[in-house]
Amino acid sequence: MPPRNEDFKSAADCRKKYSAGFTGVLAPSIEDTRWTSKNVESFSELAYNRGKKIRYGSSADKLSRPWLSIVKFDPNYFDQYQKTGSCVDWASTTACDVNRAVRSHIAGSDKWTAKAVGPTYRYRGHRGQGMSCVTATRFVTSAGGMLEQRDYPKLGVDFSDRNAGERWAMGGGTIPTEIINQCQKHQVGKAADISTPQELADANANGYAAFGCSGLAWRSTRDKYGVSRLSRGSWSHALSCLGVDDRPETRDRHGQRLFAMANSWGSWNSGPRPNGLAVGMWWTPEEDVATWIRRGHVTVLSSVSTISPLELPDYGIDGFLG
Repeated sequence: MPPRNEDFKSAADCRKKYSAGFTGVLAPSIEDTRWTSKNVESFSELAYNRGKKIRYGSSADKLSRPWLSIVKFDPNYFDQYQKTGSCVDWASTTACDVNRAVRSHIAGSDKWTAKAVGPTYRYRGHRGQGMSCVTATRFVTSAGGMLEQRDYPKLGVDFSDRNAGERWAMGGGTIPTEIINQCQKHQVGKAADISTPQELADANANGYAAFGCSGLAWRSTRDKYGVSRLSRGSWSHALSCLGVDDRPETRDRHGQRLFAMANSWGSWNSGPRPNGLAVGMWWTPEEDVATWIRRGHVTVLSSVSTISPLELPDYGIDGFLG
């Protein structure tokens, strides 16, 4: 097991250590697996068959970039990198923040605050590194919740940035009751499991993002189209999927649609960032996303209690243009 307080010294160090076998993702406990089977439904059931239904195939012919609502409110959101094995916390927080930012953007809000890293990772149940995506889902939707990224002097904790939250999470021990109580006032509204690329595409096209745990690794260089493919390496790591390019010209050029992936390593990769890719992001083909879904555990998070259609804001031609 890695040392408790092992830090990554740079974005490049994150990739180096994960590629060398650092463990950021753990298998879920039997208890969490049972909880999930009872409490987390499929995206297909929640989105296509219940309430205000999302139309199956609604991603078609669209460039859907909901992460740009985060960039509107916080241009530097994606610049930080994790300094412990808290990738599951970062990925789940980003997935929820996308939907929150989209809703605030649609509502015409002037301000928006990211959610904090820290409480979710401390809930992992041990003092070492790594966590299960299932455990994170249970915490943010039921056992706990998500606090804002700021200082909480009355609670005696500082979550003013993600690395501050990591330091607190590495303190070990159970989460104090007063912090759990505060988290439970701000729970994620709904989680839904993804089983196909089409479900993920429709989620992205309607303002939702997903996070997932797997052992897959991607190349660190984007091509001229911003695309990176799966590599032959392995990462015990959690990532998030924040958007989809399902336009005819993209399918013609690449033979398939592309999905926008996000890491928690800051500027770990290189190459062009077309269509508004933020720092550390890349486009990847559907066949690679299908492998990610098949070999991992991918979950969509909604900031409210439903998964219903949202019309994304106009983000401009290339990147967020106001």
